[in-house]
Amino acid sequence: MDLAGVGLHQPFGHSRGGAEVALGKRQAEQLVRAAAVDIAAFYAARTPAPTAHMTLLVLSVDGKGIVMLPGHLREATRKAAERATRTFCSCLSAGEETGRKRMATLAVVHDADPSPRRPHDIIAPPGGRATGRVPRKGPKARAKWLTASVEHDAEQVIAAAFDEGQARDPQHQRCWVVLVDGAAHQLELIQKEAGRRAVTIHVVLDIVHVIEKLWASARSFHTATDPAAETWVGFKAARILAGDAPGAVRDLRSEASDPTHSLPRTRGSPGPLSALAHSHEQRHGLKAGLPAFRPAARRPR
Repeated sequence: MDLAGVGLHQPFGHSRGGAEVALGKRQAEQLVRAAAVDIAAFYAARTPAPTAHMTLLVLSVDGKGIVMLPGHLREATRKAAERATRTFCSCLSAGEETGRKRMATLAVVHDADPSPRRPHDIIAPPGGRATGRVPRKGPKARAKWLTASVEHDAEQVIAAAFDEGQARDPQHQRCWVVLVDGAAHQLELIQKEAGRRAVTIHVVLDIVHVIEKLWASARSFHTATDPAAETWVGFKAARILAGDAPGAVRDLRSEASDPTHSLPRTRGSPGPLSALAHSHEQRHGLKAGLPAFRPAARRPR
């Protein structure tokens, strides 16, 4: 039985029908824990093959909230949960948080060959692509190194990712690309670590997160079932990929303040635009062959 695949793609109870050997849930959990202790040794034994200077060195960091028992929460989260008051008993009201999660930090480092592209290689233009044009493929990740921790904080995990990058390129001769999701604290830690090591990094905001923010902003201008919302998002995303993120954000703010464009209930509130303003020079990144999203990123619906 592929326990890793079971844990990622479906509940354990739904997967036992195809197993040749009956295996209890507790036994499966114990086997996964036993296998996990070898992860660090596995990567330590794998030395990436030497690569050419033009090969990209890609780092990516993300966070994931994990529900914890009260005794295992970080001190600040535990105190916030104790102080919190609930409006409803059966659900959360707008803006309320459960105070039950502890953030795990995940990081990946991999090599990739540059693959120059244009905006419409990533997102189809409104009306679809011309039948005769095949989209160029993006950089393909290889020699992956992954780590994650719910015990250590984000600063330590990011430092570990930079340690791996340093081991692959000790002389800083390669192009370092860092994919981010727009979290300000995460970006601050990344820039701090890069400055400490005197390495130049090229920060790219994951286009998947950009599109998610655009869809959130689209609700200020279109109803939930309006087909025009998809065209609106497509135009904005293509403009950002072409390198004009600041102009796209300016237009969004202008549209939000115009009563003829925005919906009455959301007027003046164009959604979460702060992340969009940091779509770091997507056009130059595409021309240089840099990745636009994480290799394992979830594709937008």
